[in-house]
Amino acid sequence: MNAFWTVFKKEWLERFRDRRGLLVSILTFGLAVPVISMIPYALILFNIFNQMSNQLQVAVSGLEQAPKLVEYSGGASQVVFIPVEDAETDVRRDAYTIGVVIPPDFEARIAIGQPVTVEIISKQAQVANTAATRLESLLMQYRRDLATERLAQAGLGPEALEPFKLSSREIVTESRFQRSFFSWMLVFFITFYAFTLSSPNAISATAGEKEQLSMEVLLLSPASRAGILMGKIVYVITYGFANLALSSFSLVATMLGGLLILANMFDMQNVFAVNRAIMDVSASEQQVNLPEISLQGLLMIGLLVMMTVLIFTVLQFVVGIWSRNENQANGILSIVNLLPSLTSMVFFIDSYQPENWHYLIPLFSQTLLIPDMLVNRFEAVPLLYSFASSIAVIVLLLWAMSWMMNREEIIYRY
Repeated sequence: MNAFWTVFKKEWLERFRDRRGLLVSILTFGLAVPVISMIPYALILFNIFNQMSNQLQVAVSGLEQAPKLVEYSGGASQVVFIPVEDAETDVRRDAYTIGVVIPPDFEARIAIGQPVTVEIISKQAQVANTAATRLESLLMQYRRDLATERLAQAGLGPEALEPFKLSSREIVTESRFQRSFFSWMLVFFITFYAFTLSSPNAISATAGEKEQLSMEVLLLSPASRAGILMGKIVYVITYGFANLALSSFSLVATMLGGLLILANMFDMQNVFAVNRAIMDVSASEQQVNLPEISLQGLLMIGLLVMMTVLIFTVLQFVVGIWSRNENQANGILSIVNLLPSLTSMVFFIDSYQPENWHYLIPLFSQTLLIPDMLVNRFEAVPLLYSFASSIAVIVLLLWAMSWMMNREEIIYRY
């Protein structure tokens, strides 16, 4: 135990003494990672709010054929129709973001009940471009109002347009492995971060020290080799989780700061009020289905994450001890880095249903169990198999580390 604490404190002291390295870590995980991660989303939100705050100018060919549409759009101050000769040409030349082609005798044909097609011309799909959505919503609302007028003339109410309404809800099925986009993203993030959480420090504490010849000095000390290994492993894990906590805090702070900046740049209440009127979207109609995770589910996810981190960390130590130098270790781990992508592929196999023995596969079992924990689905056998197999693999890897640490031909080869 004394050897463990000695090595653990030694690693942390060396980290704090390396002020440049410590500063780089703080700047990387506390500033660079969250800021760089949020920049694309911030730009998307900025573009969306900027477009929603400004008038949408629409190039219209044949605008003279639709005077009632022009009058109708006058109430929606955020959409302005501009008469042009050729809307398609103007959109191609980037003179306008979007255009409309109104056919001849547009209102005359509507008046006698003949179907007529209005063509919307827009650029290829762009990130954070709301022009097409805003224009389509305005035209659809105009079409709905025209239909309502016809129904009124026939003595019918607007409900005749909707003989029935649709309501949908998601349920948790009885089958195992509850797939969802959110669970896939969470599992991929956990497995990927579990690998990157400890990789640089694990390699530096093993192959790096062998390359710098500092491992020899450490092994000649009275400290037991088992204590040296455990001290290094616990240091790597605690340092990794410290970086994770710093990144998470900075990411949340960056998100909140970005939202405050956007709120100060735009009149958010006015933006949403005007565009809700145009797009006919009410908050009550929008439903976001987020998983309701229980405290037990969170605790189980935490334990599964810890198992994943331990497996990856010990595996990286095994590779680091066996390798001659850091370059060789990083080369081997670049292959191991594919594991998160491989295990998450199961999300895209719709017909797949796990059997009990599938939970005996470490890392893969965590991929199967985390989605079930999100929907509070707990089965004793899969959980028991997963934890038992993970612990067995960790013990096996620890034994391999201990065996290699006592093999001079492995420790002292460079």
